[in-house]
Amino acid sequence: CGDDIRNDRYQDRPKIIIEVLSKSTRRTDEGEKRVAYTSLESLQVYVLFEQSNAAATIYRRTASGFERSYLEGIDAVLQLPEIGASLRLADAYAEVDFSSADQLREEEEFYEV
Repeated sequence: CGDDIRNDRYQDRPKIIIEVLSKSTRRTDEGEKRVAYTSLESLQVYVLFEQSNAAATIYRRTASGFERSYLEGIDAVLQLPEIGASLRLADAYAEVDFSSADQLREEEEFYEV
């Protein structure tokens, strides 16, 4: 974040925002929140992590606006030069049990029919 630290809960000039998607938040995170966040002058990167598999959608500011890219696979690395860091998806998902996510996804598909 920028130097404007007003309190511990809210930053009004973030450089990076990271969200974890779920079925109940996907539409809001990919829609209204993305539009609101990418309108912040300070924001450089908006990252959406999938909940049920090792993947992330990245919206990165360029001279012509935000460009979308996608990382997938436990061996992928999210480069964050904006803050001089990188994040291995293996580290981000280290405690995630994808077999539970697969079971949940199958149950959701069953109930949608």
